[in-house]
Amino acid sequence: MISTKKSVRSVILIEDDDLLRLSIGRFLALYDLDVKIYASGEEALRAICDDTCDIIITDFNLPGMNGLELVKIMRNRNITTPVILVSAIQGSDFETTALTLGIAAVFTKPLNIEELKEQIDRLI
Repeated sequence: MISTKKSVRSVILIEDDDLLRLSIGRFLALYDLDVKIYASGEEALRAICDDTCDIIITDFNLPGMNGLELVKIMRNRNITTPVILVSAIQGSDFETTALTLGIAAVFTKPLNIEELKEQIDRLI
C-alpha cells in the first residue's frame, strides 16, 4: 500500500535569545515543521547525536561552544545534516570559514524569516 501522508520534516533550532528562539520556532511550526529548540550548543549536540533531523539552524554566538565549534564537532562525528548559521557578524572571511566547514547557508541578523524558510525548503 502506498502512503499519501506527507512526512513531517524536522528542524533543530539553537538560539540563546529566548524571544528569538520562541519566535522562530513558532514561525517554522506554522509550516508543519517539527521544531525542537535548544538554548546552547552542548544541549543541542546531545539531541543531534541521539536523534535524526532534516536540518539544523544555529546561532553563531552561543554560551559555551559557538555555532562553528558545534559544526566542527558534528562533522568530526560524521553528522552531515545541513546547517544554517545565523550571526550578527558580517564579512566574507566569516562566511568563507563557515562554508569551509560545510555550512549550507549563512544568514545575518536581523533575520529575514521568509528567506530562512525558503532556504530550508531548498535544503530539505
